[in-house]
Amino acid sequence: MLPPQYIWIDPHGQGVNVFALFRRSFRLTEVPETCPIHLFADTRYRLWVNGEIVGYGPARFHPSHPEFDSFDLAPNLRVGANGILVEANAFGASSFEAEPSVGGFIAWGGTGSVDFVTPGEWRARTPLAWDPDAPAWSFAQGPVEIFDARRFDESWRAAETDDSAWDKPVRHLRPDQWGALAPRSIPGYDYRLLSPAGVQSYALTEPEEIVGFRLSGVHRRSEGKNLRTAYVLIIHSPHEQLVPVGTFWGPHYVNGQEVKGENDQVLGNRQNATYLLRAGDNLVYGEIDYHQEGWSYLLGLPKDRGLTVGPVRVSPLYPVSELRRRIPQPPVDGLDNLDVPWQIVDSPIAIAPARRVGWDRISEHQAGASAVVADFQREFIGHSRIDVEAPAGTVLDITVDEVLRPDGLAPTFRGNPFIGNTDRIILSGGRTTVEVFRPRGGRYVMATLRTADPAAQVHAIQVRQTLADIPRVGTYASGDAFLDWLWEAGAHTTEASTEDAFVDPWRERGVYVGDTIIEHLVARALSPDDSVTKRCLRLWAQGQRADGFIQNCTPSWLDHPHIDFTYLYVLLLLDFVRYTNDLDLVRELWPTVPKALFSPVYRRGATGLIDATPHHAFIDWAIPQPARNGESAAVNAFAIAAAEAAAELAGKIGEDPGPYQDQAAHLRESFAALWNPDLGRYDATRIDGARSEVGPLHGNVLALLYRIVPPENEPAALAYVLDRLHHPQEDDRIEIYFQYFALQTLLDRQLYKDAERLLRSAWRTMFEAQTLTLWEASSWGPRAYGSFCHGWAASPTWFLSAYGLGVQPEPQNPDCIAIRPTDFGVTAMRGVFPHRRGPVHIDWHREGDHLELSITKPAGVEIGQIAPQGALADLEVQLKMM
Repeated sequence: MLPPQYIWIDPHGQGVNVFALFRRSFRLTEVPETCPIHLFADTRYRLWVNGEIVGYGPARFHPSHPEFDSFDLAPNLRVGANGILVEANAFGASSFEAEPSVGGFIAWGGTGSVDFVTPGEWRARTPLAWDPDAPAWSFAQGPVEIFDARRFDESWRAAETDDSAWDKPVRHLRPDQWGALAPRSIPGYDYRLLSPAGVQSYALTEPEEIVGFRLSGVHRRSEGKNLRTAYVLIIHSPHEQLVPVGTFWGPHYVNGQEVKGENDQVLGNRQNATYLLRAGDNLVYGEIDYHQEGWSYLLGLPKDRGLTVGPVRVSPLYPVSELRRRIPQPPVDGLDNLDVPWQIVDSPIAIAPARRVGWDRISEHQAGASAVVADFQREFIGHSRIDVEAPAGTVLDITVDEVLRPDGLAPTFRGNPFIGNTDRIILSGGRTTVEVFRPRGGRYVMATLRTADPAAQVHAIQVRQTLADIPRVGTYASGDAFLDWLWEAGAHTTEASTEDAFVDPWRERGVYVGDTIIEHLVARALSPDDSVTKRCLRLWAQGQRADGFIQNCTPSWLDHPHIDFTYLYVLLLLDFVRYTNDLDLVRELWPTVPKALFSPVYRRGATGLIDATPHHAFIDWAIPQPARNGESAAVNAFAIAAAEAAAELAGKIGEDPGPYQDQAAHLRESFAALWNPDLGRYDATRIDGARSEVGPLHGNVLALLYRIVPPENEPAALAYVLDRLHHPQEDDRIEIYFQYFALQTLLDRQLYKDAERLLRSAWRTMFEAQTLTLWEASSWGPRAYGSFCHGWAASPTWFLSAYGLGVQPEPQNPDCIAIRPTDFGVTAMRGVFPHRRGPVHIDWHREGDHLELSITKPAGVEIGQIAPQGALADLEVQLKMM
């Protein structure tokens, strides 16, 4: 049997947002007990068998390390005709979920005489239903789906269809684009169909005539930089009048006079302006910068003013200097003598879906459009699935978000003009169920129908969930409403962020080191399955830059590493091996460590500390920019901790720890130059030899956490940190992500009351809002800005399990656990810690001057030290072992 080969619809797999269909028809005389298929496609695929969706994939990957999926098709097969359809989508456009790569598909498996090897008997087709120039869903997620069902034959997905006219697939000429295929290393997706907890329907008003256009053809923002297009149209007015219009970024001119707009406070990416129109024809002219792949522009003109609007003419994209040469001044009366090949725009469907949805408004009466908003009362990642009935050509826009507008509709461009969170399906007519190709994350799904048919309706909205299928084992309860909510909210936040890696569900769905440093701990409190953490560690190692830096987000088109995330990677690797004792993984990933810590691009400042100025440091949303530059205390504290972690890792696998110990010692000695004796704390940074006192809190927290502060200075530094943590200043505070490092600092120093106080204050705003998941930033949530489900906010779930319940595996022997419960202001806690040997049940409660502690452990786990902490430390322990 010949080995499988990569195939595609052309020999090179080039192109932007390319969809390809691969069908395998066969007949069976009996249904086999098993029928395996193994497959991989670059970049994403959907697998249909006999008209039913069987799965999606693959897990995100670097082309050098692809992983294939395996499915048993037997439950979906039947006697007689059977048909497999693989819909593959090669991104070819900017995305935080995949590296630049090319289209390719490979498969094998089968049963009896039925062989699924490629090319074999597979047939191929280039579908015309998907719009290759669809705009980006967000600055991170790549193109939205614009699918015209009228141009797709549903029988292609069915068991039996005539595919004899389909092409034979083309063997890929560059199979070396991909490294050796390996089996999927993480759990498959949970494909449960979720139904909403509540549904609200709205009639929409259409008081404006919407005209506009979409720019396309440039699919990487860096290639579109400084490009601009011009547009022009004629508006005929029956008389002179002032007309309110909807518009957006300009400049814009009416009869040569510039018109300014003001931002709309509700509608997405809209400004409101007033046009002074004269009687007769008026020339509207504007220029639009190319800000994002598939950038769109709308103009909204009131229908009740008697206006007649001519066609929109658009110029090609030009560099700004070239456009100025061709159009030196805004035209006043006509387009004569302008060196521009104008093109008429005549398809309103081509406008970016989110741009159109963002301008929708609610009406008391049906006016040709309606919206149905489904609230799932949980954060999800999955594929929206809409049961809809409408005439052919009806536009169905599907918007996903974590919050709603004040009027109850789902927002677009919320807090960010580069988040166009709407996919579009153009229906083929009748009653049908459509399922979007790309998974989206959020809490709400809004289905907007644009048709004048009053019988059209959305019958049902569901989501096919595509989170990692990892059952929760860990539990927690204390009887305290705040702590119980906080543990559960953090658990749900992390579970909802666990797809094929730890991701930001709604906005980006990228894999970030800073997020994972916390998410992997919370995942540890929920399940013994550590495969997702291991997968993330491998992804960053596989995507390491030539200069040694770890990409902050990988795999991705984004090439913008954070220097602190490079150090956090080493800390994450050490924490993982301390808990798992997986030395094979350390040996596998070890080459990443010296490259990261001894990169030739590091520059030292005058004191010998690392100068962060040439690089980008994230550290925290709340840290002022100057504190990220120069000889930053925060950056160098991470560098010291990473060097010491590398020394420990080296010792575990027989490598020389000396270079890392020397680096840590040198940085520790140099760190003293940042001490400010007058203020009793470290300065934030030194820039070109000058001290900077802007935003020093983060650096001091880390100096305490990593024991960089000498004993004689520790009381002063700790007093400063405690004061700022409990009394934050606008220019010297930490945000919810960095609270993890602050809490760990307090707990390591047994400052349990301070830790409890910080815990209850930092997450208080979210508790009062009774959020289901935790926000990206505590100060952003009330403004409906940022992400409302961000795993880096979930550290309390870990701390309540590891320090509240008190289950702490010993670093050198994870099968030996210490029990060190902490009260966090309550008198009882109970729960389960999911040790890899089995669940550890803990139940403690305070009775007068003694602590009743019950422990149930699995075989193979040894109980080490039992040492209640904080307010529980002086109590007599009455122990019950189960």
